[in-house]
Amino acid sequence: MIDGIILSFQVFSRIPLKKPVDFSPKNLKIALGFLPSLGLLIGGLVGLVLDVLSDKSRLLGSALGLFLYIILTGGLHLDGLADTVDGFYSNASPERILEIMKDSLIGSFGTLALILYCILKVALYGSFSNDLIFTIGQLSFVSRMSSLYVIKRGGLARPGGFGSVMKEALSDYKALAFNGLILLALAFYNWRILPTALVTLIVGEFIVRLATKKIKGLSGDIYGATIEINELVGLLVYWGLLWI
Repeated sequence: MIDGIILSFQVFSRIPLKKPVDFSPKNLKIALGFLPSLGLLIGGLVGLVLDVLSDKSRLLGSALGLFLYIILTGGLHLDGLADTVDGFYSNASPERILEIMKDSLIGSFGTLALILYCILKVALYGSFSNDLIFTIGQLSFVSRMSSLYVIKRGGLARPGGFGSVMKEALSDYKALAFNGLILLALAFYNWRILPTALVTLIVGEFIVRLATKKIKGLSGDIYGATIEINELVGLLVYWGLLWI
């Protein structure tokens, strides 16, 4: 159990846990199940920065919060977002789209996606003023939970690669059920997280259908892109619900 949690830190973040663990299907399954909780921690740390600096400079706090988020995640999921946008906006054949997504070089569409992502996320971070640690943590939780749904729900665009390894590791619905219970517990603190999570799952379903249409399945890049897209969607929906 502990090895799987440590593996989650090592694979899905840059938080330094140096203990060597076996990259086994059992540990990876635990690591995937812990992924939303890891998001809760990462989001909470970002929220702490926003909370400390919001009274002095909300814009600077938001920018530094995004900077910390990128450091803690290593930009892993942002890389998937850029690759996915580059591929999907190429209007090429499924085979060519997969080649573009696999290319380590970033294209113009991917670059624009990252720029727009950063601008929108800084703006959204700056739109929150209360309970920042818990709020940002919750939203990072639901974005990663939606990625688990996408992994389980969609097929594979190509065999091999880390995407297929994650798909095989998530062989049942236990991880989703476990995180669903955590979500319900979080909702006791603030009910708005439930409709926010529902919207991110709907967006996840849209991503599954779009990817299936474009490349006949999903890949690791799309799993990462789902997290980052739903980071923004979750922030936007939750912000809108604050007016209710």
